[in-house]
Amino acid sequence: MRAFLRALFGSDAARRSLRPRQLLVDVSVIYQSDARTGIQRVVRAVLTGLEQALPANVQLVPVAAARRRSYRVVPADFLQTSERPPLAALPRVGRRRAGDVFLGLDLAAHIQPRRTRELYRWKRQGCRVAVVVYDLLPIRHPEWFSEGLVASFAQWMRLHARLADTFLCISRWVAKDVAAYLEEAGVVRPSAPQIFAFPLGADLATSVPSTGVAEQDAPALRLAREHATILCVGTVEPRKGHAQVVDAFEAQFEAGTDGVPWGLVLVGRAGWKTEPLQERLRELSQSGKPFAWLESASDETLEYLYEACTGVVVPSLDEGFGLPIIEGLAHGKPVLASDIGVFHELAAPGVSFFQSREARALARTIRDFVDAPPKVDASELLASVTWANCVSHLMDHLDLAGAGGSGSAPCLCGELQGQAAR
Repeated sequence: MRAFLRALFGSDAARRSLRPRQLLVDVSVIYQSDARTGIQRVVRAVLTGLEQALPANVQLVPVAAARRRSYRVVPADFLQTSERPPLAALPRVGRRRAGDVFLGLDLAAHIQPRRTRELYRWKRQGCRVAVVVYDLLPIRHPEWFSEGLVASFAQWMRLHARLADTFLCISRWVAKDVAAYLEEAGVVRPSAPQIFAFPLGADLATSVPSTGVAEQDAPALRLAREHATILCVGTVEPRKGHAQVVDAFEAQFEAGTDGVPWGLVLVGRAGWKTEPLQERLRELSQSGKPFAWLESASDETLEYLYEACTGVVVPSLDEGFGLPIIEGLAHGKPVLASDIGVFHELAAPGVSFFQSREARALARTIRDFVDAPPKVDASELLASVTWANCVSHLMDHLDLAGAGGSGSAPCLCGELQGQAAR
């Protein structure tokens, strides 16, 4: 009988080869709470792109876990609905096999270390592990974050220094930092993990954007449309540099100005370790000055603000990439960015850099930027920073584009580790 079945259906190995490979994508954070941050915009855009681009013999399987709940398979259409079953009601992830890939797309640093046994079991079953690294800032600058987040992030990186087969970094700057971290960690492994850099996208429309313009956000749109206005986008947290821009905004009134004061619109939810600044922003919103802070603006509102503003300022002290830079350029707006290394990867006609953060000096810099904005000509850069291109690179790095081919993307491991050593 067994011989008859083998003749009819082929060998066990042959039957297994007919099953699609599975790409398990970790969406733990966004499934349970979508705060519409930059990272979650990446998750939405990449997940949507993968659904459309994966070959037929690779199955996309979104998965989510919690600290005390193992990985479960979440509904494939969860981005399109607000009604999401609790994890306990969802099916568990089955046995993995050779050729499957686990992709840590969401930043689940507080969850994945709690699922160490599960991830190692999948790896023993033949599943490759890849993790997206957005930055190493909680390790490099712990003073900017809560003690709990720093501890979780450090544990997450220690886990993947031993577990991950592939690190997917959102810039060459981050890739270099990951290589340096692995050198510092001194983890001995049978084979070194691969390190790749891949581009993000500037096209908001393909990132499953939220829609609608809230009534309380309408005055900010009028300000941007009727007044010379600078737009600043990002969660209000210590590293984003909001305080320096607000200082510059107020300095122009204290010192007097040669022309009409430039307006300032901040878009970003209230973050951590900035409570005095948040109170200041709320008071400034009621001051009658050309200022607005939008704490929960939709992506549609953000699109309108990009279209209406005079220019974009990105004052971060450190970053892993710089989405507001390419989003501003994509809307034809000039960008004034802080002079940090990672932002120079996005240098293009239309991007200027500033160094001094002293209030009056920065106020003058912004005044000059508003009065004589640089001409934007970023077509070459923008052609590469699309979400479709981002997904294409990820598939190549994960050896999914050809569904079983050798992959064509060069690994940056040796190059970056050599740079880290220098």
